[in-house]
Amino acid sequence: MNKMLISIIEAGTIVERQLEIAMQPVAFSVAQLRLMLAVAAEPGIGPSKLAATILQETHSVSGLLNRLEDRGLIDRRRNRTDRRVVNVHLTGPGRVVLDEARTLIGSASSRIIRALAKAPDPAEVRDALYQEFVPAKVKELVS
Repeated sequence: MNKMLISIIEAGTIVERQLEIAMQPVAFSVAQLRLMLAVAAEPGIGPSKLAATILQETHSVSGLLNRLEDRGLIDRRRNRTDRRVVNVHLTGPGRVVLDEARTLIGSASSRIIRALAKAPDPAEVRDALYQEFVPAKVKELVS
């Protein structure tokens, strides 16, 4: 596999992990955050369009929706004119938790951007993120 492609995949993994660490107080995954942001941007979005928007399989989105609905953060409503259609909405508590998640990822995002700025060449992005976020103990194990 191409070294640049592997670096991009690893960089994405590092960024995702940093965002999930930042969102631990609200117990969100990056996938849940992306779903909530998409619902906030388009209240009433359907599950199929939601899956396409966040680049996930429909069955994966169903599981995310189930978990968020169980927490009272979203609700699924049947469309009044076509009962086969389901529309997804944030609840009041969902909006509060989403705002909290946005605040939590703010500082993590700043650190990520600072780390990326240290990589003038796209091929160095993974290395810059690795140096910033991967603990020394882990670095020793993979060396």
